[in-house]
Amino acid sequence: MKYPLDFFDEVEKSLLFWIERYVRYKLVNLSNRNLNDKKRFFDILQLLITGTNSIENLKSLIKEIRNLGVNGINTYFNPLYKFYYYIKELQLASLKEIDEEMIADFLAVNTANLSDASKKNHRIAL
Repeated sequence: MKYPLDFFDEVEKSLLFWIERYVRYKLVNLSNRNLNDKKRFFDILQLLITGTNSIENLKSLIKEIRNLGVNGINTYFNPLYKFYYYIKELQLASLKEIDEEMIADFLAVNTANLSDASKKNHRIAL
């Protein structure tokens, strides 16, 4: 692995770091044929490398990306956005404390009223 799991001393910062990496990966791999501003898209990719300073800033970047014409990014980001706040509430000491049971509990609560396809998308994103 190129980076340590707990890249920062704070769990929230480390989780944000990994969410940014995942979002960047998905942006590079999702279809961007409807992209209407390639320069801004490239700038956002660079911002994701350097990092945002909060999950809310990342959420606003996701909204901007969506408005640029990249379809499907919300499918992957929204579950991670909810998961970020779930982990923040738990006040973990390390990302290493996240296990399958914790993720299963999160999915059980947060996907209770969703369709089967949405549940599957949540599982994929996590």
